[in-house]
Amino acid sequence: MLTRSAGQSHQHVETEFIPFAAHKIRTLSLTGVAQKGNILKAMIEEDLIAERIPIESYREMVAYLGDEDSTARRMLEEILASEEEHADDLSSLLVGMKD
Repeated sequence: MLTRSAGQSHQHVETEFIPFAAHKIRTLSLTGVAQKGNILKAMIEEDLIAERIPIESYREMVAYLGDEDSTARRMLEEILASEEEHADDLSSLLVGMKD
């Protein structure tokens, strides 16, 4: 598991998250989503949809490996669990948001 110091987390927010969020807001504004409602909610919905692709891919890889390579299967199962947890977190955020 990767851990970050407070300084590294702050740097991550400045160098990766803020530009990513700004790009998302610009994209949503250009497509008209910003005029229709909550930009943050639209971003979370888009991210949740995008989570489905890797989740399904990891499920297929785990099924394909079966008992052939238990080490690789366990590694993929851990990644899958992390992706599913992230999707659950995004879903939880949406539940608490108003339309």
